[in-house]
Amino acid sequence: MDERRWLNDVTVYAPGQAAVKHRAPYVLGNVTCLAGEVDPFHQGIVAEAVSHCQTIAPWMAVVVAPDLQWKGCYNRGVCSYRTNTIFLSLHDGPPEIVATAYHEAWHGLERRLPGNVIEAIENELQPFFLEAYKYYREPHERRARLFANWCGCIFEGKPVPKETLLDAIFAAAWSGETAKEIDTFFDELELVA
Repeated sequence: MDERRWLNDVTVYAPGQAAVKHRAPYVLGNVTCLAGEVDPFHQGIVAEAVSHCQTIAPWMAVVVAPDLQWKGCYNRGVCSYRTNTIFLSLHDGPPEIVATAYHEAWHGLERRLPGNVIEAIENELQPFFLEAYKYYREPHERRARLFANWCGCIFEGKPVPKETLLDAIFAAAWSGETAKEIDTFFDELELVA
């Protein structure tokens, strides 16, 4: 039985403020938040996804809408991101909403990481093999996908791994430790540029 229903609410979670609801369509920069049909079950995962965003990159606002239109191109997926705002769409299922929250929060966090941390992550990675696809060969997108996949394993119940420097960096980001100590945490890991 399809329990989808029409939703007009766009919710904005600004850092340090209570959530504010707006009526769709709601425009924020290059993104238009649209009304749309959603499965009520998908809304249940929103609190979890927003919580992850606020833990990993608490300075970022999070906007949740049934559907999104981005820079004039209709995007029915769960992905949108701009400087200090993470956009999540309820159009896709809960796993995609959570994965996108991790991915986009990483983008927000990565902009504040020192270069030696990014270099340490890159040094842990295997050579890239999908050269034909621009999105996949963008280093910052690759790191965001890797972080989202790493977090997804934890979300599904895998113990937090701590075998490698990459695990230590991602565990600190996932737990919020990095956000709390953005300026000093990686010095404690004794990373050498």
